[in-house]
Amino acid sequence: MRQIAEVMRYAHDKKVVHRALCPQSILVTNATGDRPRVKVYNWQVGYREGTSTSGVSRNVTATSHVDRLVEDASTAYMAPEALTDDTPGEHLDVFSLGAIAYHVLSGIAPAA
Repeated sequence: MRQIAEVMRYAHDKKVVHRALCPQSILVTNATGDRPRVKVYNWQVGYREGTSTSGVSRNVTATSHVDRLVEDASTAYMAPEALTDDTPGEHLDVFSLGAIAYHVLSGIAPAA
């Protein structure tokens, strides 16, 4: 969980938000070894906060149709507003991180 949180903090420091963080987006390598490592992928629905040349804040995203790129099983880990909110932010990833932690620590997947 700590490694996933560190990946997300690094991404957020770079103004990148994943938006669809779920177990299907996390690969654990060397799981039985001394130092298991995680890799977070499936960033295609993410976005990057930026500033235009005029100084106005804007979000750069590959898609506004998140629901078309996310599997149904993954939506249980997403904040409810992730599919409808026009102002996404880091809070979406924090919600997903909490849902993943709940699953890992309790052994029970969050409700869809």
